[in-house]
Amino acid sequence: MILFVTLNIILLIVIHKIIKQTGLIILLSYFLSVLFFAIFYIEVQYSDVSLFFSDEVGFQFRAADQVASGQHSRLLWYYINYLILNYDTLFGDVVLKVINIPISAGALILLWYLFKKNNSIFLLPIFLVYYPYMATLNIRDMLIYFFTISGAVSIPFNNKKNLPFFIISLLGLYYLRLSQAMLLFTLSVVFHLVSDIRLSRGDFRAFFMKNKGLIVTAVFVCVVFVYFNSQFQTNLSWGEHLFGSEREIYLEKADRNPYATGNLPRDLVVYGLRYIFTPLPTSVLRHWRQGRSYEWGTTEVFLRLINQISYYGLLLYLLINCKYIGKVLRGLKVKELVLLSIFFCYFPIYSIYLYGQGHQRTKLPFQIVVFIVALLIWQYKKNLRIKRAHNNLVRTNQLNPIHRKRLSKVE
Repeated sequence: MILFVTLNIILLIVIHKIIKQTGLIILLSYFLSVLFFAIFYIEVQYSDVSLFFSDEVGFQFRAADQVASGQHSRLLWYYINYLILNYDTLFGDVVLKVINIPISAGALILLWYLFKKNNSIFLLPIFLVYYPYMATLNIRDMLIYFFTISGAVSIPFNNKKNLPFFIISLLGLYYLRLSQAMLLFTLSVVFHLVSDIRLSRGDFRAFFMKNKGLIVTAVFVCVVFVYFNSQFQTNLSWGEHLFGSEREIYLEKADRNPYATGNLPRDLVVYGLRYIFTPLPTSVLRHWRQGRSYEWGTTEVFLRLINQISYYGLLLYLLINCKYIGKVLRGLKVKELVLLSIFFCYFPIYSIYLYGQGHQRTKLPFQIVVFIVALLIWQYKKNLRIKRAHNNLVRTNQLNPIHRKRLSKVE
């Protein structure tokens, strides 16, 4: 309970400093997480659903062994489980179900800060209700989101004061999901160098002299990770059955996997479509009606249904307004592009790794990208309408102080 209280105190201090800018909407994610946990806890008391299930149980039972070995990519979350189960026992293991709630709220605040203090970011828990529900699970994903966003916010190449925070974010990801740490580091360097190339206007000598230290460091870090880190090699081994010497295993799996044909290009397309569009809302509803929610609980299934319906609405909005996607992405800064790229990478990784299947939490980062892009398009179109209205008023000499104030906000 000490860790949970400490995190909440830090969160309250931050909220107190910025609530005048955000309004009460900053509390929405926290409130929904508490509400969903309360509903789920009641369900546990009056049904056969367990308080912990799937990976949540594994983190508890393997915590001591993994902390003792100190060699696991999930080590930080195992360590948190070990501390709470052995030294923070006031409310027992229930604390593990709520420890992610302040972390998820903090991640949203960082996301708000990254996207120019856009208060609409706090609507994410409404459009993707699985986000606040995930904060009630004893899994590492929410802390991964937090360190990924904090790493993007603190990219240090143009501001050396951010370097300590960037390093902390990399270390956090290193002990949660090593591949995510490598994505953060690599994409930060790549996007920064691409941005500098554009600014150099073809003067590659000046570009190289300015960035030679960064380039050498980046190459050295990548070589060390790829060739000397066994855990990183293990994380890459999932691609062997598709592209490496174990491709025959993939062909054998085609007999057992109804979605695999042995035709790799065709299968990759199918896996990608399955990742983006499944589970279908009708499929979630069918499982619910058939009583197949005995493990995760009715609360989880209902929220996943609502999440998918809303997500499909966001996809439809993007389809209708697809011509604006490139325009809003070109208007983003390096830090924003790095974060969206990292979350987008969940799409190809889990399309290949799990044949487009996988739990909802493996698809949520991609859905967050869809939400953010849809939000940016909506605001871009809103600004266009205001500018057009302003131009019409200018032509008729009807521009008053109120219109000028609105226009200044757009500009």
